[in-house]
Amino acid sequence: MRCTICRTDIKHIPHATTPRLLEYQKLNHQPVTLALGNAVEIQNKSLECTHEIRGKNNPDSTIRFEVEHPIAAIN
Repeated sequence: MRCTICRTDIKHIPHATTPRLLEYQKLNHQPVTLALGNAVEIQNKSLECTHEIRGKNNPDSTIRFEVEHPIAAIN
């Protein structure tokens, strides 16, 4: 993934689990699911959010992102 404006954590999940992109916001107790499944969709949504945060001065008070995806080196 390219450079982001907020911290982005990468979390390994089992291969049978659906990958997803989560957004953690300052005022929400639960993360918001932004994208599911496809790695390209997750990457595109991450870039879209980064551009929105930069262009609109972080309107959702995003504090971090989390990408849940299988990591081939961890099996």
